[in-house]
Amino acid sequence: MDALERAESSAKAGPGGIQQFSVRVCVIECRDLKGKNKNSMSDPVCYVRCCGQSQHTTIEKKTLSPYWEQMFFFNLKITKDEFLDGKIQFQVYNANTFTRNELIGSFEFDMTRVYGEDDHELYRKWVGLYNADLGSELQGYLRCSIVVLGPGDVPANHEDDDDDEEVEGEDLQKMVLLPPQIERIGYELKVRAYRAEKLPKTDTFGKTDAYVLAQFASESMKTDYKKENFDPIWNTELRLPVYVPTMSDRIAVRVVDYDKVGDDEPIATMNFRWSSILTDHFGPAWVNLYGAYPISMRDRAQISKLVSMIARIKNGDMPTSCYKGRVLLTLLAEQTDEPKLGSDQIAPCEEPETAKYVLWADLFMATEVPVKTLDKVRVSVKMGHHELKSKKAEMEAGKVEYYQQFEEKEMEWPKDLAQVPDVIVDVESVSTIMGASRVGYIRLRVEDIAGFARQPEWHTIVPDKTSSVYTEGEVSGFLLMRLCFGLDQKNPDGTPTRPKRHEMLAPKKIPFQVRAHLYQAKELPAADATGTSDPFVLVTYGGRQAKTRVVQKSLYPVWYQTLCLNVSLPEDPLLAPPLIVSIYDHNSVSKNTLIGRVEVPFNQMTRHVANEPRWHELYVGDTDEKEGSLLASFQLLPIMEAAREPVPSIRPPMRPCVVEFQCIGLRGLVPKRLQSVNKPYIQINCGDYRTFKKTTPSAEPTATSPNILEVLHFKLDLPLNQLYAPTLNARVLDSGMTTRLLGTTSIPLAPYIPWTNDEKPQNNLPEKAESIPGAEEDPDLAAESVPELTPEEQRAKEEAERIKAERQRMFDLIPEDVKDANEKVGERLEMSTGEPVDEDESDSKAGGGVRTMPDVPDTKIHGSDPEAEKEKDTPKFQWELEFELKNPPFDEFPLWRGQKFGLSTFSRFFADKSRPMGTRTCVGKIKGNLSVFQAEDAQLVAKEVAQAALRKKYEPRPFVVRAYILRGRQMVPVSSSGKATPYLKLSNGTAKENIIIDKKNKKSKTLKPDFYKCYEIPATIPGNSELAIEVWDANLVGSDELMGRTTIDLETRLLSEEWRSWKEKPIEWRTLWSPASSFPQGKIEMWLEIMTPEEARLNPPKPIQAPSIEGWELRVVIWNTKDVVFKDIKSGSPLKKMAEMEAGIEDDSQLKKSQKKSFCQEMCSCSNDFMNQDKSDIFLTGKMELTKDQQETDVHWRSTNGIGNFNWRFVFPLTLPCHVPRLKLQIWDKNMLSANDSIAEAVLHLGGVFKAAYRTKQNQTIRKQWLVMTHPMYSGPQGQVEMSLDVVSEKYAKATPSGKGQNTPNQDPFLPPPERPETSFPPWAVHKMAKFTYRAYRKRIIFWGIVGIVAIVAVLFLILVLYLSLRR
Repeated sequence: MDALERAESSAKAGPGGIQQFSVRVCVIECRDLKGKNKNSMSDPVCYVRCCGQSQHTTIEKKTLSPYWEQMFFFNLKITKDEFLDGKIQFQVYNANTFTRNELIGSFEFDMTRVYGEDDHELYRKWVGLYNADLGSELQGYLRCSIVVLGPGDVPANHEDDDDDEEVEGEDLQKMVLLPPQIERIGYELKVRAYRAEKLPKTDTFGKTDAYVLAQFASESMKTDYKKENFDPIWNTELRLPVYVPTMSDRIAVRVVDYDKVGDDEPIATMNFRWSSILTDHFGPAWVNLYGAYPISMRDRAQISKLVSMIARIKNGDMPTSCYKGRVLLTLLAEQTDEPKLGSDQIAPCEEPETAKYVLWADLFMATEVPVKTLDKVRVSVKMGHHELKSKKAEMEAGKVEYYQQFEEKEMEWPKDLAQVPDVIVDVESVSTIMGASRVGYIRLRVEDIAGFARQPEWHTIVPDKTSSVYTEGEVSGFLLMRLCFGLDQKNPDGTPTRPKRHEMLAPKKIPFQVRAHLYQAKELPAADATGTSDPFVLVTYGGRQAKTRVVQKSLYPVWYQTLCLNVSLPEDPLLAPPLIVSIYDHNSVSKNTLIGRVEVPFNQMTRHVANEPRWHELYVGDTDEKEGSLLASFQLLPIMEAAREPVPSIRPPMRPCVVEFQCIGLRGLVPKRLQSVNKPYIQINCGDYRTFKKTTPSAEPTATSPNILEVLHFKLDLPLNQLYAPTLNARVLDSGMTTRLLGTTSIPLAPYIPWTNDEKPQNNLPEKAESIPGAEEDPDLAAESVPELTPEEQRAKEEAERIKAERQRMFDLIPEDVKDANEKVGERLEMSTGEPVDEDESDSKAGGGVRTMPDVPDTKIHGSDPEAEKEKDTPKFQWELEFELKNPPFDEFPLWRGQKFGLSTFSRFFADKSRPMGTRTCVGKIKGNLSVFQAEDAQLVAKEVAQAALRKKYEPRPFVVRAYILRGRQMVPVSSSGKATPYLKLSNGTAKENIIIDKKNKKSKTLKPDFYKCYEIPATIPGNSELAIEVWDANLVGSDELMGRTTIDLETRLLSEEWRSWKEKPIEWRTLWSPASSFPQGKIEMWLEIMTPEEARLNPPKPIQAPSIEGWELRVVIWNTKDVVFKDIKSGSPLKKMAEMEAGIEDDSQLKKSQKKSFCQEMCSCSNDFMNQDKSDIFLTGKMELTKDQQETDVHWRSTNGIGNFNWRFVFPLTLPCHVPRLKLQIWDKNMLSANDSIAEAVLHLGGVFKAAYRTKQNQTIRKQWLVMTHPMYSGPQGQVEMSLDVVSEKYAKATPSGKGQNTPNQDPFLPPPERPETSFPPWAVHKMAKFTYRAYRKRIIFWGIVGIVAIVAVLFLILVLYLSLRR
């Protein structure tokens, strides 16, 4: 099964069609982006869009290789269709201040593709960016990580130093980060839409204006719409450009009705897979269209149903149960260098070959169809546009009998059965006045009814949830039909080759007695606000009903009753209907609530009492969502035989036993809103809630986590066969002015019976949200062949399955309001050592088989290097340590409050449809030890003596808990900024000394906090033993917000044999959860120590710290450049020559001829070698990506040979280890009146150098060498830089400082002033400009000087002549 299939099989919608997903995206970096600005640079920003939500990174200025590593979170509540259509789109723009951002390139992922990957994740994936408007050329590369989580999914762990691009050695060229090698192949996806037939009427005052819309990845194209036509002809080819590799696989082809006003109305959607089309083309073939059934006028008139009907349509909770016509399509993929978006008219195709078929339909009867009074039931059989309708018949005694044989229906369909439409059977409730309302439907594939020798079959009617007769959770009845379909083949004489169809007659009926032997039920859903139900069983068969007694306040009811029903059944057993068994919650005032049902086929009823009953899974509404089971067997006897055979007793053989419950206490009780807990106590019954035993109310040490320390004995008769084992029902009540129920639980006894092999339930596992419904694989797909595994792989698989199974069994959910145990100041008890207990004696006596508090071990003083010792011997787990404690010291039973069914209309209307139905939540737990002894073996001691021994063994004692919190990862921010300022809060009570709020050590703006702190907190065990570790986000304005929480049971840790066997306590990763979300909120790495006060006094906390942050300095010397391309192009350049050729100067002779000038022309020309040479004004910048610290050299003006001389030093302060060890170098051309021009860029990965310095604690030097630099906009090298690099310690940097550039102190090494040609000077150096201007224009200056003198003399002479003439 591929990734997409796994995702689709897991996409099971919750109640109301809505499901939750959490999409987490990390935008890491881009490389080799195309420059969009005039200077060949860009200011990149990346937008991430998902299901209508959009977020973006910061803007990185003047770079083509931006580095972000920014996280984005999308919490979605979407329908299954929206999930299947969901896209995660990345768009990289060039940010503009005053104009619209300019798209550089984009890429998108199918949400289903990501969810179907291992761990639902694509990690650090490179993808190519392209812009459809610019053709197939790549516009750059993007690196990102994506995780798509459903409820209960936990993201995988990744180490911080996962970097596949780190290079060791001293070759700078190898450290240059290159773009990934992604081979892109262009394809055109061609969708050829020829024509459609029998489209439905969609316009109120017309027919249908249909067109075909093809969508794949981010591209879409549509045909023209054909006005007012049920059989439109398009003959159009739609072309969509596709570039492989692609992360999209789902091709959606939709038939849509065009509307001039409002949105276009989709008629149906067809889904194809790109991977399949790429391998083999599809068609030409007919594709049948299916959509939602039109809502009848009768259903629209039901105001009470209208709101829920609109909600179902909005949430996509409308099954495709109506034929909408068919369309003739071809899909194929053609490779091309330049794929383009477009459409063309094409010739009609040769249509698929057809054949003649025959459909037989025999209608026998229907049972349990919900119809209104005076309504009749009608059945319609539809296959494409062909339809057969039954007569209308009345429902009598729960059934309606037809025994109607429809006329043989001849039809013509394609020979390929895959192109033949499904058979849809509609069952309608018909009123003479109000019209018809569809009750439900049955949809069958052609393969299911192929052949003419088929027997009648019972089919379950799928309810139409928009029907006026629909009731939440109820089925819509059962239908007995025989459908046969096959080719209409003829013999040579013209007679059909198929067998002759026999006449259909009403069968003879025989009286029977049905005996339903009902034993017990388990794990029923709660229908009362107390967290329990009052269940009874209702058996319906052949129009008859019988029910059991009501068992009060139990989810594990025991009946041991046999219900007898005298019915008349057809002589042919194939025509007998299924037996319907329903379990209801009894309500004295309101209507009884259905909490489970099961249908028992006729062939599962035996003539004799079954040797052993079996468990039947129950469901309500959706048959795929099972909850609860019924232990029962069913007997069918002829009525005469039943009269002779008495009803047997079904009570199994029993054995007298003693059940002992050593109650340690209650933990983590959650009071009802606006109320407090006073003195709670436990009330336990063995099936009858009116007969019980209870403990003494207690509030010590706190009311929410009191110690009980009592022993309760129950004398019970337990079955020899564990199949019939009963349960204990426990209720926790609060004593006070009025007695209030706090919570309930049921304790199955089967795992504790001495002669059983059942595994005890392990209820002490950490918090885990409910898994997404329907996450199991599709059974058809799961049947694929599985390769054989090696023994090592098999063991690893079994271990992974064990961990997964244990996770699935967790149900200690996070309550809405947690108030932990409180240890009051001054109430600590002195530590006392319990007396040793003889194990043999404790096993033989009731009350003796308990664990004692551990004796105080010999005090140990840690050695001089505890951290090294810790690293050497410490086991590490990627999950909570509870999964490793195979033999927990206590039995723990979660307490529940609230209900799943039986909610008020108000509660159902305002409920969150994306969350599990109901209000049932965990509100605490009972902790103790349960044992079962055979009466003849049990040597009971007096209750007072047993309780005294229990209290002595579990005497509360003081301990010191040390929590070593190392780091947090994968944290989810609670604010919209995408960042957090996390700090830790620890508590195991409400007293001041039991709460630690470490806000002063908050970590600023990070989702990967390194805490590396040890916290000491006192604890009394047993007592305030729930250690809560919370991560909070500190806010400058407003209150701080909870990010996530994990809790640790200190009692279980301390008394666990595995825990005590570990010399060095294990390091574990714990998942954080929040009451506000069903998704994990991050993880923390930690370990725990529990010590006596004396041990804590003699052994100081182990020194822990983050990987030591050391100060270092990076010194980069830019010596020279060479081969730098020119940006100021004057003459002799390719651009100049191109201009000359465009002007008609084609050869050198013509060029030389054109260049010949007269003396005057030469004197009047402004051209000269100095002012009109190609050149660049070169300078370089260096930038550390982590700190964004950017420095630049001075400018080498007027480099005419690509050489630049600098002798310039960059100095960057560092802290090692360095998360982003990247140095970005850029070569620029300086412009005075416009933006500087980008010449080349290179990003150096210095991780290997930094790690070598950090590891060896020695300075690292990379010798002077040339580094070739490139630019994504231009081919080939754009220049070379001669540089050297030194990484020196902070101590060395202080002892031997080096100035930036050529500033003092200019040492290590000394940088002399660069030797630049005298032509290299800035534009504002007027004296140098004058000097070189004189040199360049000397002849012209002399010539024009002489001309000027002559002109002045001539003017003066003329003036003199004029003056003399005037005087005369």
